[in-house]
Formats: sequence, structure tokens, C-alpha cells
Amino acid sequence: MPPTRVIVDTDPGLDDTAAILFALACPDLVTVEMLTTVFGNAGIDNSTRNALTILDAAGRTDIPVYQGAVRPLLREPRYAPHVHSDDGLGGLAAKYPPTGAVQPGIAAEKIVQHIMASPGEITLIALGPLTNVVLALRLEPRLAASVKEIVLMGGAVRVPGNVSPVASANMLNDPDAAAAVYSSGAALVQAGLDVALPTIISPAHLARIAASDTPAARLLTDVAKAAIDSYLPLYGDEGGARFNDLPTVAYVVDRTLFEVERHPVVIETTGTYTTAMTVVDWRRDLGRPENTDVLLGVDVPRLVELFTERVGRGQRAVVRNCLLPSAYCPLRQAVAGAGDGDAVATAVLGLVEGGVGLGDDGFEIADSGALVRRDPDAQRDDAVRLVVRVGQAGRGDGSAQALAGQRRRVQRLLRQDDQ
Repeated sequence: MPPTRVIVDTDPGLDDTAAILFALACPDLVTVEMLTTVFGNAGIDNSTRNALTILDAAGRTDIPVYQGAVRPLLREPRYAPHVHSDDGLGGLAAKYPPTGAVQPGIAAEKIVQHIMASPGEITLIALGPLTNVVLALRLEPRLAASVKEIVLMGGAVRVPGNVSPVASANMLNDPDAAAAVYSSGAALVQAGLDVALPTIISPAHLARIAASDTPAARLLTDVAKAAIDSYLPLYGDEGGARFNDLPTVAYVVDRTLFEVERHPVVIETTGTYTTAMTVVDWRRDLGRPENTDVLLGVDVPRLVELFTERVGRGQRAVVRNCLLPSAYCPLRQAVAGAGDGDAVATAVLGLVEGGVGLGDDGFEIADSGALVRRDPDAQRDDAVRLVVRVGQAGRGDGSAQALAGQRRRVQRLLRQDDQ
């Protein structure tokens, strides 16, 4: 199956950082096409800067970032400096200044444009308050039927809230937006505290990530320490780092990790003590439709291992844009079949229409391991852009001998593809 195309709406955020790095480390399963930012864990300027920082660390500054809502629909904004620090990044913003820049445009409008250009194909991952999401739904009422699904972080069903006895932070940060999204008719998946609270990344797993010593791993290691320090006075020693947004992305990566039940869910907006509660109509008393897939259980060991393996990969892969005529599309399957256990780890990061051939005929394997196809006869009408990452994993150790093995294996795959 092709990777799931996603927009990530986010308020980074320590936990957002881990979740987005995870998504970017799974290019064979998830294609992150855009980040949109919203107030929440910090103010909008800090959220936007942190989103750019995450993309820097992952080597994905090609992904556009659009800034969004600065406040809730009707209420005063709430932030979480006691968890994420004033900068939203655990006090790490000065250590990780971004090199990229936010793109012109309004987040809600960009969400509408991107989803409506590919109806039924784009999953919207919402890691923050749902303000951008509801603004997009109001701008384009057809969006609810056109988005593939909205996978959102928020809610507390069988566990207490984390900002009130019953409410999660994202819901309480804009309960009116949440209520509108839940009543919109869009396909919803709720990844709340029921699956976030048990998901702890142990010190041993964090050490494995740190050992890879990539820019992404270094950022994740610092963010994990900040998260542990922030949660210690609130929850005590949890035995590792907890990133509440991580299961939301994990569901899109591998939904078999979760126990899911479909229920009618509404958001309380007027309760004296229950504002922003996710009310699940277990007995169907309210006569409302079953509008939400609610995540109620998670295979923590599998999720943690997958996260560790992906973010902790020690490969120094380089991404290149490769322009291929459509006749060579089977290359995508052939190269992806190399597998992580081989000396070559190849991830097909994207396959989109457009582009023309460059240079001379033939394939070229650069010193970095990047794959380049040059075909001067390719026409724009029948060409596709194939972004391929060839790195090292499994038996690859970065030596000249391993790199030569990488080249030979990829070249064999290419010869097979041409036959």
C-alpha cells in the first residue's frame, strides 16, 4: 500500500516534537505533506518556530509550514509553560534555532486547499487545539466529506483529564472548536489520554535512540529529558518519557497497535466542572450517531519498539529528488523491497505527478547513496517525481565496503526493473 498522505496540525510542544519526528521517520508508511501550527502548548510564534526546528532536525525543510490560529474561537487562550516552558520546547529553543521560514498563507485556508485538491486521500492529524480544523470546516463545508479522516489527540474516556477532573488540554484549550468538529460529520479518530498515559518510553529505549547520534535523535533526547523533568512534580517518576501526542501519530503509522471502539461522542461546552469533557454515550441514551472511533487500548511494547527503531536508526541518508518517466514506476516497489535487514534501506518518500528528466540517460548512485535517474526524453505529461532515500541499516556500517555493497544491490534492483 502507498504511504498515508497527511497534514499535521500541531502546537509544538515537547510531545508534538516526538510525534512529528516519528512520522518523519516512517516515510514508507506516512507522507507528511504540510505542517500547520496553532496556539496551545505555547503561543503561536513559539509553536511555529518549534515546527521549523523539528523539520530541521529531521532533514525535511522541504515540508512547508503555515501559521494558524492565535487564540480559541470564543475564550481566552491557555498555555502550558509548567510543562513545555515559555518557549514551548522545554527551554531548548535557543539551542535549536531553525534555519527555515514559515510560508505565506493562513493555515486553515491551506488545509482546505490541500484536502480539496485530493478528496478522500488526505488524513488530517490534529495534535493541538482544534481551532484550525474547525476554521477549515467553516471555510469549506465539503471538507468534512473530503478529508479521509481526522485523527486527533484529545479526550479522556476511562481515565481522568490532565487539566481538569475530566478534560484533556487540547479540548479545554478550545472546547467550542472541539464541539463543532465532533458534530461536523467528518470521520473522526480520538487518540486521547486512555492510550497516551500508559505509553512510556523507557530509559533503555531512549538510550538506543541517543546512541544513533543523528540530529533528530539529539533533539529527541533533549526533549525527552525536558519532558521527564516537567512531569516529575506532577506525576512522579513514570519510568521514562511520556509524549501524549505519540499514539495519535502511531495510529496512522500502524492502527493494529490499538483497541478501537466506535461510539457517539459529544464535547461538553457549558458545564461548571465538566467543560471540555469528551462525553461517550455508552448506552446510546442521547440518540446521536456513532461519530468517533475511540482508542481505548494500546500495545505499548510494540509501539515503543517501533518508535525506538524508527527514530533511532543510525543511517545518514540523503534525500534527492529523482525525475523518472512513468514507465519506471515499478521501480518504487522493486527498491522498497530491499528491506531493512539488507545492507540497503530504501524508503520511497513520495510519488507525485509532474517533473521532467535531466541530464544523460542512465542511473547514477551518488557517493551519499542517493539514487538519481537521468532521462532527457521524459516528457512532463508522462513523468513522475520519485523521491528516494537510500541509507544504511541492518548490516550496513558506513564503511567503504558497505557503501559499495549498497550501490551494487540498488543497481541490481534497477536492472531487474528495466527488464
